Amino acid sequence: DEVSDLWSYISQSIVPNSFQDRSVLLSIPLCDNIREFGPLSIFFENFQASRVCVASPTLLAFHSTGKSTGVVVDSGYTRTCVTAVYEGYALPQSAISLRHIAG
Repeated sequence: DEVSDLWSYISQSIVPNSFQDRSVLLSIPLCDNIREFGPLSIFFENFQASRVCVASPTLLAFHSTGKSTGVVVDSGYTRTCVTAVYEGYALPQSAISLRHIAG
């Protein structure tokens, strides 16, 4: 798996300490199912990571603005996600994934 090889290279060459000593932040879109997110098991099993936080890139981008309520439109190469945020929390029932509108 190419992603696992990339993370192995990073943990051995770029970051001198292993993932055991560091916290890891991963992001997946709210539109995806976290149960199908394989990198969690890779970090815990292959790299013995002590702490892994999974966050939505939508919320990470929204929190960087300093606001607590609004709408985030995340348009990528393969899809567009629209999510409402209220008082700092994404409303999962409002998350819409538009796979035919992207890029």
